[in-house]
Amino acid sequence: MKENNDMYLIKLFLFMFIISCSFDAGSRRTLIGAGSSSPFSETDKDVIVTSNCVCQGGESLGFESGCPAFCSTKLHAEQMLYITAEVRPEVLRKYNFNTLEEWCSVEREDDSGEVLNENPACLIEAENELDDEFQEFDPVSLRNNEIIFDVGALKTDANYIVTLFEAASGDEATTFSVRKIAPGGGNFAPLARDFVSTYECLRSIIDTNLPNGVAEFELNYYFYGNQPNKLPNPLLQDMTCTDLNGVFLSRINNIFQIWSGGDARFSIEDKMPIEDMIETKLGSSLSELGVDGSLFLPYFHNERPLDEDSDEETPLLGFLMTSFPVNNSGDGVHKCLTNLDYNGPNELYEEIGITIGNIDTTPLYLAQRQDLPLPIDQSLAQNFILVTKQMVQNIWYTKGPNGIDPVGLNPDARTETGIQMKNSNSIYFQHLGFLKDETHGEYRIIHPGKVGENIIPHDKRIGCIPKI
Repeated sequence: MKENNDMYLIKLFLFMFIISCSFDAGSRRTLIGAGSSSPFSETDKDVIVTSNCVCQGGESLGFESGCPAFCSTKLHAEQMLYITAEVRPEVLRKYNFNTLEEWCSVEREDDSGEVLNENPACLIEAENELDDEFQEFDPVSLRNNEIIFDVGALKTDANYIVTLFEAASGDEATTFSVRKIAPGGGNFAPLARDFVSTYECLRSIIDTNLPNGVAEFELNYYFYGNQPNKLPNPLLQDMTCTDLNGVFLSRINNIFQIWSGGDARFSIEDKMPIEDMIETKLGSSLSELGVDGSLFLPYFHNERPLDEDSDEETPLLGFLMTSFPVNNSGDGVHKCLTNLDYNGPNELYEEIGITIGNIDTTPLYLAQRQDLPLPIDQSLAQNFILVTKQMVQNIWYTKGPNGIDPVGLNPDARTETGIQMKNSNSIYFQHLGFLKDETHGEYRIIHPGKVGENIIPHDKRIGCIPKI
């Protein structure tokens, strides 16, 4: 379990270095931006989508930097989605194929000569989860490794998750995002946001050495959205997450918001299209505008219990905005942007406000439960929770020579006790669980970095999220 804890913190640490490290496309399940060559997952798909562009009248209707040049020769009046893809070599060898065209149109036979997919044909399905919209499209052209679809029916400025598949067999290509913009550009819709919800379950340990013979504590798992079928109950029916009465699960919807990983203007492996758009509009690079790194950070979190030896990939929860230094003194004091910043003299802050719809942002924290005062294997009670500033600003505290020092309502200034919150402080709070009206342990706010570095904000916030 100690090893699992270390690996979990390492995964959390990855998002802080997204702009300085290159990610292995097959190392985790990801959502990607339109035009990107990286798939959701490369573990079980026959076909890898390498590029996609929406073109009309010689103009690109997407965000990927390579599409304007590609679309410049596509002068048709229709809004066409061009997909280029590669069939995996092992699939080509297995069925003696050479191209995507054959994968889409040639029947396959098993070793006995039986046809596996009569009347094969490739289609795409496009899902807009926020609007509960689902469409399928037939191709208008298929040649070699390129397939083209008329996607004029897709809404402008809406996020679609698109899957290319062969209908007779059900085999799929890797999935990608599409977000059309209006011809001629114009104002873009604000970056899409999703609610984050949690499953909280009670874990019970029965032991005669325990008070009353039993210990109960909560475990939390997070996922984006609040669709009733997002995580079917069978995925969570783990005996380590069951209380004495057989009640194992409680779902709490819409705890906070996060920027949606399904928005095609985000990417975790290439430079984000939204950052290219901001730089182009302002005529300066982010570094020239004073940003040390990326404006938005991908965040991964487990969404259900995992076995001790599980190698399951940690899913993307969504994107956080970076926090910004209050001054240039290097003291680590950071802020999340609000309308006061968007309406101030900083042109970058003004543009960020336009990009996100001029909504205030607030800190998000990651906290780890401390050891419980019980004679149990503490690794069994390991738990990580996500909390906003509004959830903890009245209850968090530090520990000094004289005991507990309340942090106060404003951690950016000195508290009544004269304590200045710094990134070297350990910050705690008592968590009142959702399932039972009692406290389930002390939590310490953590940051998956090295304490003492100025990159870590004074209060260890991991990023900023929309304030609701």
